[in-house]
Amino acid sequence: MMRKNQENSIAIFDFYLGGHHIEYLHHIYMNAIDDVEISYTFILPNNFDKFGGKMSWPKTNNVHFIFYELDDKYVRSLKSFEKARMLSKILKKFVDETGINDIVLIETMVFMPYLPLYLRGKDINIRSILYHLPLFSENLSLKNKAYNQMNFWLLANAPCFKKICLLNSMEAVEFYNTKFKTKRFSFIPDPYIPIKCDKIPSAIREELGISTSKKVFIHFGGLTRRKGTLEILDALFLLDKENLKNMTFVFAGRVIEDIKEEFYDKIGHLKDKVQIIVFDQFCDYSLFAEICMIANYIIIPYRNTSQSSGVCSYAAQFKVPLIGTNQGLLGEIIKSNQLGMVIDDISPIGVAEAINNCRNAIISDVKAMNYIARSTPKEFCQKLL
Repeated sequence: MMRKNQENSIAIFDFYLGGHHIEYLHHIYMNAIDDVEISYTFILPNNFDKFGGKMSWPKTNNVHFIFYELDDKYVRSLKSFEKARMLSKILKKFVDETGINDIVLIETMVFMPYLPLYLRGKDINIRSILYHLPLFSENLSLKNKAYNQMNFWLLANAPCFKKICLLNSMEAVEFYNTKFKTKRFSFIPDPYIPIKCDKIPSAIREELGISTSKKVFIHFGGLTRRKGTLEILDALFLLDKENLKNMTFVFAGRVIEDIKEEFYDKIGHLKDKVQIIVFDQFCDYSLFAEICMIANYIIIPYRNTSQSSGVCSYAAQFKVPLIGTNQGLLGEIIKSNQLGMVIDDISPIGVAEAINNCRNAIISDVKAMNYIARSTPKEFCQKLL
């Protein structure tokens, strides 16, 4: 049951709509439709249609949108402190204008450490999501450790924060609540989208020109440097050409600008060695369902391992083994839920070796079902709201 403030209004604020942000916003929106006693105000950048245009947003009288101008490229170019100050100032402006004191943030740390300063003296209740968990980060510098310590102290003590939802890690919840002597940190699941595909795998393979004898490896979501997209391509240069004839690699998701040229240059050199299919676009759920239906393996050699990944839920739903890093929170999720195979080396050499040994990647049907049972959008919204 959702808590209500005195105005029965909740504002959901976000500054970025790519990746999981738009998915989480959509979960909250669909939940709001059934929660007619609460007025929801979504305060979002004015490029909403670019990201949310392919999703269904049924009209309802208790949900309203406020769109504001924000130069996404400029925001990304800012250093962390400059960005935090700018976004905190924007949020304060809307708090003052709307008078809503119950705020939901889709991301937390990007506002730190300035948000508590901008909202000091105000009767504000913030509930927010925390993705990057330093508890699972290795080799942090003293500067970064001090920065994280300061921010977590503020999250645990600043009066504007009501609940900080740590994504997919009960271990982190217990650690930070104990460390800062609080109950403010709570668990929230990484929600999965219950999607399905009416096509049969053989028909999908035929449409994509993939023979039934080939093993299909997929890598999807935002295609970026930190997700190991280029390492996968570099690994293919190291594999035997005869083995590659029996494999197909599918990349689905927008190729981020800073790797686009390098990404397509590598594919150009590989085109005579191995079948590679690219969907360089915002991918709707039906496409994700189709490629998961034909996939034998999902490759996620992510560099940033201190956070969860929605890909784990797709793997669990479609029973497709993951090949991913052994490190951090992501490694713990794969291992504890038996969602596939973990590797210590996510360099091109390590990824190539993992592809050669992919038969060792096995998923547990029982564990997979348990994982998605506690990761529904309904559970997500109940924990957050």
